[in-house]
Amino acid sequence: MSEGDGRVAQFLELTLVPIAASVAVVLVAPRVAVPPVFAFHFTLVPRVLSGFLGVDVFFVLSGFLITRIIREGLRSGTFRLKTFWIQRIRRLAPALGVGLAATGSVAIGAIALVRNPPAVDPNGGWSAMQAAGQRIVSDVNGGSIAVFGLPNFKLPDAVSFPVAHAGGNVVQLTDPTGFPADTAAIVVACDRLFEGAIGAPCGGPAEDVLVAGLTVIGSGPSLVRPRLVDRFDASPRTSISVYAP
Repeated sequence: MSEGDGRVAQFLELTLVPIAASVAVVLVAPRVAVPPVFAFHFTLVPRVLSGFLGVDVFFVLSGFLITRIIREGLRSGTFRLKTFWIQRIRRLAPALGVGLAATGSVAIGAIALVRNPPAVDPNGGWSAMQAAGQRIVSDVNGGSIAVFGLPNFKLPDAVSFPVAHAGGNVVQLTDPTGFPADTAAIVVACDRLFEGAIGAPCGGPAEDVLVAGLTVIGSGPSLVRPRLVDRFDASPRTSISVYAP
């Protein structure tokens, strides 16, 4: 080989080949290596064309570029291991930060989507209670309303508020076992979820037992057994019974 041919070969080795390899790593590697990895994880292609091939291509090209950087540094006597790692960190940190931020955002969004409550409350929600309140006010047709809840440890606010919202006059009870003498209607909201604690099923038996034991505040036991005016299900869980004293 002549001296001129040797110089050409050295020129190709030291310039064109490294440049071509660098271009391959920067431009070709992402397009060749990344799509098969995604295709593998989403099972879009057979395993023979899967992400293993993409990972191999990425490591081969990246390894070639890293080896070239180390080799040139050793030849010139400027290679320092500490400097080498600092350069790698500076190069990879921005992409790593973007990747972590994107992954975290997607994860937070996915968790929020999974834990998001249903658009429609399976127990009817406000629309069901609002309709119940309007029906109770229509049944009473004026006068004060005493609202009781079953079980007795559960406040009946889920019913008394819709009644008041519909224009009803809800009595603020101070005695859970009695009602004022001027009460126009007694409303009992029974929650089927607690039928075991109540000791009787909702929809009649539990409500009748409660009403039979109520007293007129300041006058003792009621001489007239309250009369059932209306009974309906406000929701799959809640049974409403309306009595006239």
